[in-house]
Amino acid sequence: MTFGLPRSPLELLGREAYWAGNLNVFIGERAMERHMTQPLRVYPGRTNLAAFFVGHRPDSYQFGFSSEDDRWDARLLDASFGSSLLHGLSTGEEIPTDKWVRCAGTRVVLLVIDPPSLCFAQKLEVHVTQQSTGRTAIVEFTLDPEAPGAGCYALG
Repeated sequence: MTFGLPRSPLELLGREAYWAGNLNVFIGERAMERHMTQPLRVYPGRTNLAAFFVGHRPDSYQFGFSSEDDRWDARLLDASFGSSLLHGLSTGEEIPTDKWVRCAGTRVVLLVIDPPSLCFAQKLEVHVTQQSTGRTAIVEFTLDPEAPGAGCYALG
């Protein structure tokens, strides 16, 4: 009898992985030019989650947002230490925007998006500035309730 491994560990959970281009916001001392995905399905009226990675060595970072529609609530959570996602959502392990955040190494950052019940495709950018270089990288998300595929993880 032969057992095959799935292409992605997420398939074990019944989900296909949705992989974006280069997920590291900073590699070495330089910011990458683009960090983006194809349109990512969101679920209107529910909390949606997408992840990306920041850094590779000790440094400080400042985060900010820009979007086409300010009715979409977006925030960032640090998921680096494996704490319960539900715990993080409820207790405020939120990454502040417009303040320097010290990182000892690579951080797993969750983008938490709460689109309105009636919404259309929009672009959301997460701006990440590295303190040691002064450079800003932009992580681009195109969020679309009509996008093909499994899309974001959704709660609620």
